Amino acid sequence: MNFVNLTEPPNNFNEHITQKILVKWSLIALALAGITIFFNLIEAVISVWFGFNNENLALAANKQNVCYSGAGH
Repeated sequence: MNFVNLTEPPNNFNEHITQKILVKWSLIALALAGITIFFNLIEAVISVWFGFNNENLALAANKQNVCYSGAGH
């Protein structure tokens, strides 16, 4: 009886497609990570430029939570 080997593709085409997909999504992931780092750096520069620190941001967030916490406000 002749058994067909299903573990390996008959040619290198499937592996090539898989590698292209992996490379594409890896580049997309790297681009998103780069954009995220870029905007985090911009946010840090803006925060330092305007003199914000974590305490002021926490106080502002706390006031906002208080303002919007009650019904009818």
